[in-house]
Amino acid sequence: MVIAVLGAALAAVGNAGVTWQTGRNQIRLEAENNHNNRELETLKAEAARILESIKTNNVDQAAINLKFLIDAGLVRQPETVSYIQRYLDKRSPGQSGPVLPSPTVNLRDFESDDTRTRRQARETAAAEGSLIVPDLAKLLAANREKANYNYRQVLGAIVALGNMDQNTRCTEYAKNPELRQDVERWQQFKDLTMRHAAANALACSP
Repeated sequence: MVIAVLGAALAAVGNAGVTWQTGRNQIRLEAENNHNNRELETLKAEAARILESIKTNNVDQAAINLKFLIDAGLVRQPETVSYIQRYLDKRSPGQSGPVLPSPTVNLRDFESDDTRTRRQARETAAAEGSLIVPDLAKLLAANREKANYNYRQVLGAIVALGNMDQNTRCTEYAKNPELRQDVERWQQFKDLTMRHAAANALACSP
């Protein structure tokens, strides 16, 4: 009987040890998977920023935008940073380099009497990302005087910013604080549609 009891006790200890080890392995695997997923998301986000930064149709402006990404720490992967830095160090103004086409959206469609045309223009502008931001910034700057503002122009620009990729939008705010200030002005506007659109366009992750 004693032997039987000892055998059962040893078996229980052995099973507990196996269960404990299995649990540890599972926790370790989950931690590794979470880490890999975070790394993948980081790579995707940095790749998106790089693509947006070269959508200028101007190789010199693309280089300026790439330098901003590096200086601001918005691209941190060592290999990527090293590659971009080597490219920037070696290039001369006017020299060919990575660049993508400039935006094609017609901002005058923001003022269309056709709702579908206005919506399409806003969606297209949002999809253009950093390419269209300078034009949106000019449009908002031109409407700073509320006595003579164009409601559809302003709302179109702010909605486009709000629908834009958040990383792209907030990076542009960092480069151009006046743009963010212009959006903030309209967050105080009496029209609820404008206020909600401005609040959405100002959303940035900490």
